[in-house]
Amino acid sequence: MNSTSLYESQISKRIIQIFELSGALWVHICLLEVTLREAINSTLKNAYSRMDWWNSPLFSSPNDRRYFIQITKRLNGHAQTFGPNIHLQHFSLSFWVRLLGNKYVYRVWRHLENLSPTLKAYGRRNFQQKAIVIRDLRNAIAHHAPILHRNLARDLAYMHELTELLSPNLAQALKERSKAEELVSRLKINTPGAKLWTTHPGA
Repeated sequence: MNSTSLYESQISKRIIQIFELSGALWVHICLLEVTLREAINSTLKNAYSRMDWWNSPLFSSPNDRRYFIQITKRLNGHAQTFGPNIHLQHFSLSFWVRLLGNKYVYRVWRHLENLSPTLKAYGRRNFQQKAIVIRDLRNAIAHHAPILHRNLARDLAYMHELTELLSPNLAQALKERSKAEELVSRLKINTPGAKLWTTHPGA
């Protein structure tokens, strides 16, 4: 094999490894997103005693309504009332992360933290800051943007940490099956000293 062919072979192998890694990380991202979505949705349905909690007067600011109308337009081609029949999967991860913001402390977080003392102790700001990091990773992978410059060991730890806060059993099951840690190590992109798996405070 000549030097050009060897180089091309190495590049091809590297590309495949990167996509394998992206796929492994995507599993963690999806499970975190779905777990967060279900936690917020079920909590707010109970808190506001309505299936379409997003139509509550507490979510009637111009920015809130603008976002809901944009989703409706995307689904139906024109603006309609955003009702309970609209599937929750059309809310983006950015939307759920946005609901963790300081603006929604009393409308969302105070209800969400009642799920467990551990979540309450963990803190809204801490949770949202790490969720923003994962949102950015998600967007990078979805748009095939570079990710190797990131501290992927940290990202993986964050995803495990946040998922564990919301669903400990799911987080443990994923940890046991995931190949992401192995792939991060294989590509030699793990930041020295970073732990791939961490335990949240109070565990």
